[in-house]
Amino acid sequence: MCSLNNLPTEVLLNVLTYLPAKEITTCRRVSRKLNAVVDRFPFHLRRTRCRLEANCGESLSLTVRRSESETATELTSEMLSQICRMEVSELTITASEDSLSHDSAVTELIRILEESKQKSIRIVSVRGICLQNPALAQKLLNQFSTCFIQELNLWCPISKQLTSQHITAMDSLCQLRTSKDHENQLSKDTADSVILKFVRDMRYKLRINIPFVAEVNELSPEVVVHLIKEWISIPESSIFQITFTGCDHNWLIRFSDICEQEQLRHAFYEFPSKSNPYAHIKMKIHEESNSCVIFPIKDVPARSPIHQYVCFARYYRDF
Repeated sequence: MCSLNNLPTEVLLNVLTYLPAKEITTCRRVSRKLNAVVDRFPFHLRRTRCRLEANCGESLSLTVRRSESETATELTSEMLSQICRMEVSELTITASEDSLSHDSAVTELIRILEESKQKSIRIVSVRGICLQNPALAQKLLNQFSTCFIQELNLWCPISKQLTSQHITAMDSLCQLRTSKDHENQLSKDTADSVILKFVRDMRYKLRINIPFVAEVNELSPEVVVHLIKEWISIPESSIFQITFTGCDHNWLIRFSDICEQEQLRHAFYEFPSKSNPYAHIKMKIHEESNSCVIFPIKDVPARSPIHQYVCFARYYRDF
């Protein structure tokens, strides 16, 4: 009678790939051969999903949290090999206040991510990181530029080095937030590429329930007009909220001129949908901060169907 230890390694590996991550640890206790297969092929098996918190100072400090209820565990140098058995789904990188340069810590973090083959990170937040080497910042951004990334938050100077090529590689990106500080501003071309990518996804991809959220610095009036024209013409339009700055008087004049050229009519910066009479896009402009928020509304019409005065259904609902 054939025993489990007599099976070829390929067969055992194929069986283990069907098991959830929490069962792999139990299988390691069955026999020495199963334990050897798990150690030899850690990347072929299902891994435990976790959140990784990296504190960058003079040295790198890593903390792992496998679930919201579980307490965080700080990884020592002897425990770093455990990352190979984990699938990092959320990564948070923060800077230590007692260090001005974080190059060495970020270099070590990139090495750990590459060796453990963490290619399916979905949520990334980077705050306060200052890198002296521009090539290192590009290498860090390349780690996040995958088709799995869904949310990217950059509150640090490396946001200036985010390019349109990075945005194109982020096929599933639906939330992008960057710092509003002048020193950490996202470039205008990159911000435009984020909106243009959303417009392409809105028209050619399947509809998803996750709303698109973008907080960037300055957007071109041409890109904003293109977004509005596409949204009002699509029957099953997406939910989004886009916030940007630099919306001063000159920007509004340029925006109005382009709307006139494209025959894009609006009333008080409200653009009705052509396919849904109960939906429209609203631009809320804050003159004090020169900022603008663009979002759709899909419940009651913004204007009366008879004339362009405010619809009383919306008026009494809001006030």
